[in-house]
Amino acid sequence: MSEPIHILYVDDCPFDRELVRDALEKEHCGFRVTEAISRADFEMRLAEGDYDLVLSDFNILGFEGLQVLKTVHSKNPDLPVIIVTGTGSEEVAVEAIKSGAADYVIKTAKHILRLPHTIHAAMKKQQMEDERKRAQEALRYSEAQLSDAMKIAMLGYWEYDVAEDLFTFNDHFYAIFRTSAAHVGGYKLSPARYAELFLHPDDAPIVAAETKKALEASDSQYNRQFEHRIIYADGEIGYIFVRLFIVKDNQGRTIKTYGANQDITERKRSEEALRESESKYRTLVENIPQKIFYKNRDLVYVSCNEKYSNDLGIRPDQIAGKTDYDFFPSKLVDKYRADDKRIMETGLTEEFEEKYLQAGQECLVQTIKTPIRQKDGTIIGILGVSWDITERKRAEAEREKLQAQLNQAQKIESIGRLAGGVAHDFNNILSVIIGYSELAIDRVGMEDPLRKDLKEIYSAAIRSRDITRQLLAFARKETITPEVLDLNTTMKNMINILKKLIGEDIELAWHPGKVPGPVLMDLSQLDQILANLCINARDAIADVGTITIETGTAIIDEHYCSEHAEFIPGEFVLLAVSDDGCGMDLETVDHIFEPFFTTKGVGKGTGLGLSTVYGIIKQNNGFINVYSERGQGTTFRIYLPRHSGDISEKQRPINEEMVNGSGETVLVVEDEMAILKLAERILSHCNYKVLLANSPLEALEVAQSHSGEISLLITDVVMPEMNGRELANRLKKLCPGIKCLFMSGYPAKVIAHRGVLGEDVQFIQKPFSTKSLAAKVRETLEKKTK
Repeated sequence: MSEPIHILYVDDCPFDRELVRDALEKEHCGFRVTEAISRADFEMRLAEGDYDLVLSDFNILGFEGLQVLKTVHSKNPDLPVIIVTGTGSEEVAVEAIKSGAADYVIKTAKHILRLPHTIHAAMKKQQMEDERKRAQEALRYSEAQLSDAMKIAMLGYWEYDVAEDLFTFNDHFYAIFRTSAAHVGGYKLSPARYAELFLHPDDAPIVAAETKKALEASDSQYNRQFEHRIIYADGEIGYIFVRLFIVKDNQGRTIKTYGANQDITERKRSEEALRESESKYRTLVENIPQKIFYKNRDLVYVSCNEKYSNDLGIRPDQIAGKTDYDFFPSKLVDKYRADDKRIMETGLTEEFEEKYLQAGQECLVQTIKTPIRQKDGTIIGILGVSWDITERKRAEAEREKLQAQLNQAQKIESIGRLAGGVAHDFNNILSVIIGYSELAIDRVGMEDPLRKDLKEIYSAAIRSRDITRQLLAFARKETITPEVLDLNTTMKNMINILKKLIGEDIELAWHPGKVPGPVLMDLSQLDQILANLCINARDAIADVGTITIETGTAIIDEHYCSEHAEFIPGEFVLLAVSDDGCGMDLETVDHIFEPFFTTKGVGKGTGLGLSTVYGIIKQNNGFINVYSERGQGTTFRIYLPRHSGDISEKQRPINEEMVNGSGETVLVVEDEMAILKLAERILSHCNYKVLLANSPLEALEVAQSHSGEISLLITDVVMPEMNGRELANRLKKLCPGIKCLFMSGYPAKVIAHRGVLGEDVQFIQKPFSTKSLAAKVRETLEKKTK
């Protein structure tokens, strides 16, 4: 049996401690809890105990939860901390998470009941973080080995910036020339200064010709290798092998060349020694850490060093007269021999990354092969030098894989956690706003000025409901309800609302252009895109300014797509939102679509607006570009696919007739008191007799004590004590003819996926309007029972 999770719980409220303790003990989840009731008590127990997790109240007398968090992380940065708060504000949650908390829990009955699940999730997340750190440490170790390998191989890295007309070198480069950056005046040198210090005068034209070829090359994958003579800092002449690559910009211009130099002076001398004396060759190559071999023109081995022969399982003197077919699979040998023949035909030195068998195991090696010449220039064989790069390649691949997984996990987790955490409770709040505003509208005369204000409240609540549902649907990939929209007509209807949103000091300029056809998307998503972009534009304008919204046509061709990987060719409807505000630098633009990235101050934004805009556009198969400079404003250009179809004429009336009842008795069960009171008002207004219960157990008591017939049960799905389905099943035993209507702030598909609801059930999504609730109640009562 595994050891229990040891928790240090910090809270100065006895009632809250008892509530949390009961929740942990009730679930039998294997927790061991040590309690602390003050700052001194907490610091003493933290120093004495060995804990797996810290659970802390956000507000402790004289000691805030974030101070607990800071104290814990100063002693053990890897110890997870969960903040428990009595407030449900988004600011508290965001502040806690940004400060390093593993999670937060609101002090309500239903959230405390889920505390064991939250703790297990935090522990699992910490285990994943520990594994990531171990992987990063392994990567750093591999990179350190790679750096050591570069020192051993004496590889010198260099870059040449065309615009600056300057070379940049690393320490290994200067080491090749037996000098240092401090001695020559820094890590950057002009081409003329480089030639003066290091190039052999007779070989300077070779370097100039190769540089010219690279700058004029049209292939972005161009690479070249060559060798030339150099002059060491002490005046001695040597040789280097150069591997050269290029970098082009979006216009196809070469903006940089880079590469690595390897000192091959000793190799050149060894080639001469091989031609003069085999014994001298043996002495030289056995002192080189790389694997070295020598083949004649018939590709038969002449000799090798011990490192090479050890990998083949033989002695160096046993290799003469053998070929690669004696040691390697035919598929590998065919590739080796093709390379060897080409080198002897061209007379050029080449470098490869190739597969190799080492002690019976396949690995990757870096190999340099060069032709061996007699004094008259005749090629008599080939010399090879190779070293193992398997671990380096594995580390590079693992690093890329881990980084991609981490980036994706962070984005999904960030959006999903926010959506799941706030949407349900926010939908309950919106239900109250929508319901009471509808009731108020019905009580105000058609000519009363207050009616217009109430309708504005109602409209704002409806838009908030749509945005909340869209955020939840986006995070969980729920189905949306797209419509065929004429962008100009739809935008025209939104302009007045957007003007009120940005305020009187900022001008909103609307420039509709000719569009090639309608677009297919959810109307609330278009609302959300414009609201987020206009709010960001408003905040970017310091005092007075202009926000411009334009529509038009955009044709994306193959050339544009070749430079913008996310685009595809076609005809698109264009929507552009511009401002003349402060603008952004390139570094900020690179991050604006990331979840929780924001340039606003604490409490002024969560950083979800533009990430949601990006997600909506991608969900609708569109694209977005951002153009911005410091002090020059910002333009967002959105490209939406043109759609062929009839324009929708979707309306959202609020003045249709109410559907009233016939005096039936309805039992409403809801743990949110505001929703319970709203349901009573609506149903009483619709001529129903209403019984109320704030919990499932109270509902059972009400049903048992009620003497008359109960026609309908309206119940929330997720509640303490038992869920709505369990309550309905128990009530049907007391009231066999009762019908059921379920409601929830979660989408119906999510509830069904949890197994709470099955198919063919009556369900209403929060937030609901008075008329939608009245219509759904009537529909449920009149539906025939199967």
